[in-house]
Amino acid sequence: MVILITGASHTGKTLLAQHLLEKLHYPCLSIDHLKMGLIRSGNTALTPEDDEALTEYLWPIVREMVKTAIENRQNLIVEGCYIPFGWRHDFDENYLRSIQFVCLAMSDTYIENHFEEIKAHASDVESRLDDSSCTVERLQAENRAFAAGFRESGEPIVLIDQDFKSTVNGLLSQRKGSQWTSRFLAVVKSILMVAGVLFFLMFASVLLDTPGARRFGRYRSYPDLKTLLAVEKDDIAATFCHEREGTNFTFVVLKPCRFLASGPAVLVYDSEGNLFDKSLDEGDDSRFQREWGEWRRSWPDSP
Repeated sequence: MVILITGASHTGKTLLAQHLLEKLHYPCLSIDHLKMGLIRSGNTALTPEDDEALTEYLWPIVREMVKTAIENRQNLIVEGCYIPFGWRHDFDENYLRSIQFVCLAMSDTYIENHFEEIKAHASDVESRLDDSSCTVERLQAENRAFAAGFRESGEPIVLIDQDFKSTVNGLLSQRKGSQWTSRFLAVVKSILMVAGVLFFLMFASVLLDTPGARRFGRYRSYPDLKTLLAVEKDDIAATFCHEREGTNFTFVVLKPCRFLASGPAVLVYDSEGNLFDKSLDEGDDSRFQREWGEWRRSWPDSP
């Protein structure tokens, strides 16, 4: 899951991201940090005041980082004001299912009534080096612009109109409920998968208990020739004897079971009628012929 948090300056984006980081233990990417890293390293000639140009420059980088996190099934919080109004058009449905979007905006009334409080909390998470440009009028204009732009794009806005703390706590509660729902669905999915495997095994055990399968299993279980000839005489295709190093061996060729494309089975009994060797094939006839050829080569003077 990737959580995108945006909004105008001083709306509490970083504070909300910090709370989510502490509650969900998701890593957090600050677009401001990315911006300053690129500016201070000389990778761009843009300055922190070039907001519109910075959005065009930074968003493609952030966008591909978000896609990579989703493809790798990694959780991530991304916060910053450099998210374009039409960000949703850059992702198909496969990505959008894993993205939650939050846009914070303060009403004109809230800014006017709480301006000093807003300024006092400006450095709650990170220290602002210079906040002298922040005025009531500028803050109101920025928040109106953010709210209008995202509303026109069909995005929901979290409007801070009365109490900032209760608004943020409400978002955290919603996210907690969503997290528990996701965990519950994951558990249900795991249970259904296990149940499906158990059902398949039960079905397979019934399938494998067919007469053909039972007969094929019996071929493997006859320890002596006398029992085999008495019980399975209808399934014997041929018998022949062969002497090797003074011992007479009896070869018994059984008919194919016709179960799961099983081929013939050949059992070898010694002069006392005890099972000496066997060539059993559960695959196609070509595999039987191959194994039978190898087996005959191990008996160089066999028929």
